[in-house]
Amino acid sequence: MDNIQSAYESRLIEAMSGLLTHTQNPHVKQLCRAIIMIVSVLGGEKEEQIDFANIKMSYTGKRTLLNMLEIYQKEFIHGLLQNGILDHSADALTKIPIIAIQSSLKAVSSQQIITMNILEVLDKILNAEQIKFFKSIKLISALEKIKNEGSTKEMKRKAKNIQDLLNEDGQVEKTEIDLENANQHIQELEKQNQTFTAQIEKNNQSIKTLTEEKAQKDQRIEALTQENTQNQQRATTAGGQIQTLTAQNTQKDQSINQLTTEKNQKQQRIDELTQENKQKEQRILTVEGQNQTFAAQIGQKDQRINTLTEEKAQRDQTIATLTREKTQDNTQKEQRINQLNQEVQQLRQRAATSEGQVQTLTQDKTQNELRINTLTTENQQLLQRATRAEQQVQTLTTERNSKQQSIDTLTREKQQKDLSITTLTNENNKKDQSITNLQNDKKKAEDQVTEKQKQIDTANNEKNSAEKSANENQKKMNDLLEQMVKEKDKEKLSQIPWIEMCKDLNNIIAYSWQDGREKILQRQIEICELMIEMFAKKEDDEGRRCCIKAGIVEALVNIFLKQNRSYIKVQHGQAFYVLTYPVSDDVKLLIYSQFPFAGLLKLLVHSNKDVSEYSISSIWNIILAGTYTIPDSTQHPHFDTFATHGGIEKLYQFSNSWNVNDNSKNTAVVCIGYLYRAKQIEKEDMRREIIDQLKELVNYIGDWGKEESRQALRYLAQNPVNKAEIVKDGFVIPT
Repeated sequence: MDNIQSAYESRLIEAMSGLLTHTQNPHVKQLCRAIIMIVSVLGGEKEEQIDFANIKMSYTGKRTLLNMLEIYQKEFIHGLLQNGILDHSADALTKIPIIAIQSSLKAVSSQQIITMNILEVLDKILNAEQIKFFKSIKLISALEKIKNEGSTKEMKRKAKNIQDLLNEDGQVEKTEIDLENANQHIQELEKQNQTFTAQIEKNNQSIKTLTEEKAQKDQRIEALTQENTQNQQRATTAGGQIQTLTAQNTQKDQSINQLTTEKNQKQQRIDELTQENKQKEQRILTVEGQNQTFAAQIGQKDQRINTLTEEKAQRDQTIATLTREKTQDNTQKEQRINQLNQEVQQLRQRAATSEGQVQTLTQDKTQNELRINTLTTENQQLLQRATRAEQQVQTLTTERNSKQQSIDTLTREKQQKDLSITTLTNENNKKDQSITNLQNDKKKAEDQVTEKQKQIDTANNEKNSAEKSANENQKKMNDLLEQMVKEKDKEKLSQIPWIEMCKDLNNIIAYSWQDGREKILQRQIEICELMIEMFAKKEDDEGRRCCIKAGIVEALVNIFLKQNRSYIKVQHGQAFYVLTYPVSDDVKLLIYSQFPFAGLLKLLVHSNKDVSEYSISSIWNIILAGTYTIPDSTQHPHFDTFATHGGIEKLYQFSNSWNVNDNSKNTAVVCIGYLYRAKQIEKEDMRREIIDQLKELVNYIGDWGKEESRQALRYLAQNPVNKAEIVKDGFVIPT
């Protein structure tokens, strides 16, 4: 590059800003920040024209590098070495004419001073602790030239010391290491190629073995399939037989049930007949008993008849003897005989009737006995038939159980065969899958061999091009450090990094679920930390002006107003604060022109008290700057703007918050006192509390507040209502 403008055109600042955002390496972050700071410093130089050959600029460049080395030490040195500082130094030393180096001591040229400055920087870099660097052949050659042809002993001595450092502590150049690594990589790839070839052969053998096993399994499956078919046919035949036997068993079961029913009916009939027979036997016994009674009565009657006959004979004899004696007695006796004869006839009739009944009952008994014998015979026959039927049922049941066992056995055999077929089929499928996988592995291995061959070719190409690409590192920083040119618009150039950072700050996290919010927040914090590092406790009005004009203040206020509160961090508030202090009133008024109060007031209610503390401090700094822009006897110039946003009420509420520290409360009270300069505090309660707090602060022993509170009371006392409240109880404002 020829000038800083070319740095802008080549988008160096954008590259450094992007790298600062995305890299996780703290060393690279420090290096990027250093580049941005250098550009800002160079952009703010007061000189109109600066020549690279100028001695003053050489000193400036050397001082800048040495300062950066002191600040960032190892991180910055690593960055310089990674960007080829040694080779670029060799190029710079080579460009210096030999005649200039050989000039006399009395007429020291600018080239000699530049040469010594370069050697001093190199000596500082190479003597740093724990720094590793490569041997730069170019630099060693340039130093050899200076050592042999330099005009001063100091120059030769420094050149020799640096050359010794390079030879003793420098590592082998990257090109040779790359060549050695490439050769090792090629050997490793060849070994891997051999391994893959052996693996392919092994896979081919495995495929062949699996193919043979698959053929055997296929034959086994075919045999089992045929056997399974036969078993299925046998099972079908057995099933038909089982159905026939089942039908026969069903018929026999029906016959058995029918015979059992008949048997039960006949048994019931036998029981009924037996019961009737028992009843008839009882009746026969009863009749026989009656017959015996009748027979006994008949015998008695016969005996009595005989007795009577004998008596009749005796009486006849007596009658014959006594005929004469008693005629009446004869008549009575005849009557008595007639009666007895009638009774005898009746008894005989009754006996005849009883004999008929006995004969009838005897016949019934005989018939019943015959029927009983017949039923008993039939019962015995039925029992025999039932026994035979039960035997047949048992036989059929045994046969059925046997058939069922055969069916179960055949079913289990069929299931086992099916399971064997399924297992063999699965094994066959697995073998097929294994063969497919091995074929795929073989193909992959062949592809890997091809890829490895390509890598070998690539490594060979890298080996051939390693020497050419060894010096092609980033040159932007070194070119920027070596070349100093005049610029027509330095202020604009110094705004370049801020403009780029402002673009990133304008990315607002409006919602807690917004995509990329963490990345946006990280970038915002990076920018804020850079601002804090550049401006904290440093008086740099020019740098702050560039920052403000680039839109940083507006972007931060936009964050305060629109960004989700949980994504507003301490770094945001502190970054705004360092722009307001330490700085001149002109810069503060420039900040005021960006309308910051609305955003700063919103931060007063932030949950993080550090954020609210930075906010109230920033408000105070801006109010203080406006205080001296117009006469003290007039109203504060910021009052109307502040009141538009409800700022007075918010400051008053902030001063009464329980979770705010005393310093922040005191600052808020003083701000209200300054804003109401020569103006009445309308609300009586607010007026009384604010003035009472200011009275307490006039003798405050802290670092801040005593003088400010006294001045605030003086401003308020210009209004008679305020003054009346101030002078209560004889209070006098201390001088």
